[in-house]
Amino acid sequence: MHKCPKCGHESFSKSIKLSHGPALSKECENCHAQVSVPYWSALIMPLTLTKLFILNRLHLPRWLRLPIPILAFTFALFVYYKYVPLIVKLQEGEEGYMRQKIANAVIFILSISLMCSVFYFS
Repeated sequence: MHKCPKCGHESFSKSIKLSHGPALSKECENCHAQVSVPYWSALIMPLTLTKLFILNRLHLPRWLRLPIPILAFTFALFVYYKYVPLIVKLQEGEEGYMRQKIANAVIFILSISLMCSVFYFS
């Protein structure tokens, strides 16, 4: 179980990080705070795709073409599960709300542009 970042109560299952992206949130059973993962976590999969694109350009032997993507996605899921923290989503009017919204928008645009560049150059 994962602890709520606000009250410390173990309210969240282990799969919450993998099933909820930065746009979704879940309510804590104890303090009713909206909990999610930070928007920078959305950069993990585009970076994984970028690594795969670079590896694809290296003309690897045929027997490595299947295990490399599987290992890359497994590594990305491990990093996501192990190192992406749960955060409290701020509500409108709370201190730091606008800063969190602006940071989320910048990271969202960065991840979309990274994905577009990967698909454009592939």
